[in-house]
Amino acid sequence: MKSEGRLINASAIERRRRSGSTAVLIGIAIIVGLLLYCVAMYPASTRFDGARNAAIIVVALAMFTAIALWMRGQHDEPVRIAMDLGARVGTALVVVEVLNLAIEHLVGSTTVSLVRGVVSWGAMFLAFGAAGSAAMFASEDRAPVSLAWSILASVWCGIIAAVGGVLAGVALPVFFMSGMVRILDPNGGAADAPAYVVRHTLGAAAQHLLFVPVLAAIFGAMGGIAARVLRSISRRAAWSLAGVECALGIAGVSALVWASTLPRSERPPFVRSGLVSFGVALACAYPVLRAIRGASGYRR
Repeated sequence: MKSEGRLINASAIERRRRSGSTAVLIGIAIIVGLLLYCVAMYPASTRFDGARNAAIIVVALAMFTAIALWMRGQHDEPVRIAMDLGARVGTALVVVEVLNLAIEHLVGSTTVSLVRGVVSWGAMFLAFGAAGSAAMFASEDRAPVSLAWSILASVWCGIIAAVGGVLAGVALPVFFMSGMVRILDPNGGAADAPAYVVRHTLGAAAQHLLFVPVLAAIFGAMGGIAARVLRSISRRAAWSLAGVECALGIAGVSALVWASTLPRSERPPFVRSGLVSFGVALACAYPVLRAIRGASGYRR
């Protein structure tokens, strides 16, 4: 009976760890269907850079499909652990992205827009760093996972977030086209407003699918490296690092706020430096917090 119970538990764990792949594949299929509908209804959306962005989306989704199918066929424990952690964090990040998208289209306040942008970036940095650092320590035998699996967890987290965010974004012109036209073309200057909305959606989706996994790999690696380095750190030193992180985070947010007050042409240096400082602080937050709490694997 005990052996049967273990087999049942193992099967349940296996199903849970593979559910992320199934959700991604379903999401990709829905995205493709919605985009085909949009392009068929508004053929002018492929003009200018619309066709190029559509091609980028197809290539990115094909790569995500290949990764999801590869993960479904993996039986190595480190891969399953990394995938499970990435799926958990990625699902939470999808919720944040959907809320961010809703606020973006429902609230037009400049202050709210600034706060929304900072929170959105912060959620990504924190999620990618947490997924990468958590995977560094996670295994059934409490043995550390290699940095490769740490990066895999964060990239898988990014893929789930990208697919979920794009799915929500692509659904908007399908179900709320009139509202999207009012938001994106308030003055009625576009010759074909619905096609313009779809073209804008294609561009935003292409950028999201390209950049989110790359950011996930970069900041997930930071989180994984931080977790490896901080395994033997004392709690006092961890508190000192937490102070440095707070200073970096405050400096990053300050740079972003200052950039918002400048002309657009003068913003890039402040935006870049602000995002880097903010990102490093949040990507390393989870391992520092574990060191402060004296969790297993850290020296008290």
